[in-house]
Amino acid sequence: MNNKLNKLSLKDIGPARIAILAICGIFLLVSSFPIKKSGLSGETGKKGGEDSSVKSYYDQEYIRQQENRLKQILQTVEGVGKVEVMITLRSSGEAVLNKDYSREEAGQSESEGSDSKNSDSIKEGEETILSDKNGSRAPYVIKEMSPEISGLLIICEGAGSNRVASRVLQAAQSVYGISADRIAILKMEDQP
Repeated sequence: MNNKLNKLSLKDIGPARIAILAICGIFLLVSSFPIKKSGLSGETGKKGGEDSSVKSYYDQEYIRQQENRLKQILQTVEGVGKVEVMITLRSSGEAVLNKDYSREEAGQSESEGSDSKNSDSIKEGEETILSDKNGSRAPYVIKEMSPEISGLLIICEGAGSNRVASRVLQAAQSVYGISADRIAILKMEDQP
């Protein structure tokens, strides 16, 4: 039996089995490559479609910057005192990339026995990539949209006064353009 295994040749395996093994090998090779999802809208996640952990980092950085900015501004308002701010996001930021449309097809079809016409349009585009002298490459972003803010929580020492709470609410509404029902203003607990 051991002698038979050593003398195994391609003729013994057969062309059909070799073809099946080759197809399986090609399938495994192709399926191991990551799949790039692309749409024709030209919209991808911030920074050109990076993964969710990177998006999350940019979103957290955006939240931190906005919270610090609002906190600093509100602390300068008379009667507000010490402030803590929490911002929640409804959606992440987006970047719209420039697309060069290289091929456009338009087709029309008519249904038999009726007057209806269907038209299909296909546009294929490729993202414009910019390169600098150092060889670094980046997509050409034509518009960036900031993350959409879902709600604000503002806790401040002066919120016990209706006048101060009203001014804080008005300031938050005008800065972020969100309705009053998405902003909560609470009085900060007295510190000993």
